[in-house]
Amino acid sequence: GAGLGRHGGGSHTSLKNLWQVVASVLSPARAGHQPETKEEVAQMRAALCKSARRHLERDYATYVNEEIEHHPQLAMLGGSPSRLQQIRAFLRIRFSDKGALDFDVAGGIDTFWHQLYFCFRCGYIEEATELVESVRDGIMAGDVHAANVSSLSDYIREWQEKGELSSSNQAMVRLDGERILREQDRSSFGKNQYRILIYTILCADRHLAENVLSDQYLFTNIEDFLWFKLVLVREGQLTTLTSSSYKHEEPHRLAELQQQLAQYPATYYTRDGKEPLLYAILLLLTLQFEACVQYLATFTPSNMQGEGTFPFAIEAVHLCIIFSYYGAFHLGTDIRSRGSMLCSDVVHDYGQNFAVQDPATAFEYYCLAAEVKGGGYVSIIQTQGHLLRELLSQSRAFGTLLGAGGSGSGAILSKLKPDKQQRQDIIVSAAVGCVQNAQFHEAMELFMHAGKPYNALQIINKRYTDAVSAGGDGDEAQEVSLDDLEQRGNAALAELEGQADVDIRSKREESSAFETLILARKLFQCFRAAAYKDCYQLLPDFAFLPIRPEQVSKYASDASALHLAIKEKLPQIVKIAGIAISEVMQERRSSQRTPTAASMISSSSQELKTRLHSLALFAGFVRFIPENVATELNILLNTF
Repeated sequence: GAGLGRHGGGSHTSLKNLWQVVASVLSPARAGHQPETKEEVAQMRAALCKSARRHLERDYATYVNEEIEHHPQLAMLGGSPSRLQQIRAFLRIRFSDKGALDFDVAGGIDTFWHQLYFCFRCGYIEEATELVESVRDGIMAGDVHAANVSSLSDYIREWQEKGELSSSNQAMVRLDGERILREQDRSSFGKNQYRILIYTILCADRHLAENVLSDQYLFTNIEDFLWFKLVLVREGQLTTLTSSSYKHEEPHRLAELQQQLAQYPATYYTRDGKEPLLYAILLLLTLQFEACVQYLATFTPSNMQGEGTFPFAIEAVHLCIIFSYYGAFHLGTDIRSRGSMLCSDVVHDYGQNFAVQDPATAFEYYCLAAEVKGGGYVSIIQTQGHLLRELLSQSRAFGTLLGAGGSGSGAILSKLKPDKQQRQDIIVSAAVGCVQNAQFHEAMELFMHAGKPYNALQIINKRYTDAVSAGGDGDEAQEVSLDDLEQRGNAALAELEGQADVDIRSKREESSAFETLILARKLFQCFRAAAYKDCYQLLPDFAFLPIRPEQVSKYASDASALHLAIKEKLPQIVKIAGIAISEVMQERRSSQRTPTAASMISSSSQELKTRLHSLALFAGFVRFIPENVATELNILLNTF
């Protein structure tokens, strides 16, 4: 079994033993369930304490059978033995040098309390009850005249069914135990001490427990000590003793046991580091789940100190995932808990090993790390989104992680998160993180994957307005960037049309801004090429520019409501519009040939001059257009 040193120097604790203890301790827990209410947490703590104790009982029962197999002549066990007969065979081995025992010879050494204790120690409670009743009925030989066991079987049954005795029965058992302490005779191989031990188990009295623990004869190894302390623990129960001679006592708590064990370093429990897993098992059996993960994650053999070698790191990772899945981190049973956040780091750091070569595996561990960290649905989604963004930055594996076709058909993400809404929430969270970290290209792609073209278009408009300019020479890299943004914007527009979850006004504003920016790009390209006539022909498409003075006041007022991306480019657009009008006027004036032509051009020039005048007024009225723009336009106006 997964012992804690029972067999001496020859035993070896394996990883299999460790996982057996995990399975035993977590057996009452429900997979995927996180206890939330105080009552749920208390009940689960009590259940896991009991399952840890049961594991030690099964392990000891295995040890008893092994001892019988190793000493068949001393055990004298016949075929098809009962459990009680096994206990007696074990006592024959243990007391082989003491003479005949009461169950073999009338008048032999009284072993009633020894038998009862080892029944308890192996978890054979039914056999313990049968033993008591056989004594009460006079079936069993031995010196039991002073045992006063008439109510003992009832006490045992109550203890087994309810986990503890009623307050009145606790008081009865404790008073009898105190009487024995006053009158006790330490002879007869600890007979009275075993009796007090049974009484202590039943009533969990602190004074009796202190007396029992002071007797080195009873507990010779950590397993027996641990079992006894777990028997006394009353996690999830608030019963206190009531007595005329004693004050109310707090029940034995798990934290007390953990504090006692913490008084010694890990090496004390691991044979100076030779059996490192023994300490991990000890932590498991006392429900110190986070401490167990942290110990295994950081343990380094003494002969490998300084080499960064952690032989149990993988076990730590997967134990962490299991503890989280079964809600163990929610129980608050770690006295030295530093929070499950550190445990989530253990899983995350392990996942990082796969980030480049196997991003799908890395992302699975990242998702698990977020669940270990916990904090509710929103917190977990935000963490998973953050880690998805991190992994995309590391691996660039958009296709592997997200697939090609939106959040509904993502490759690894859809396998790990079958729920479409959950996938969308994770991707949106990652996209928001990208925006916050100026990863705009990734943000656009993620929003489109999440089926959020409106959010993507918002970013596209911002990036487009930052990139497009009337100045410079329109270098190739900038044009490629704008072509890409334009392509993405058109894709977002096409998808946005069919979406009902965005209001019509917001759709119109963002779509109109994108279309205007594309128009502004054409205007700027023509301006850089000195194609002023082409610039002029584009002006009617800029519906927010006035063409007559009477429009100026209203258009200037409306300018404050323009999309931010358009506002940023409005000074350049107005200035280029004015220059284009001026150049067209000059071109027409220089082409005067005949009086008729001159008359037509004069009429046209007046119209152009009116438009230029309107633009100059508009530039002066709009607060966010710099003053120099209106000044330049007025200078141009005065040249005609």
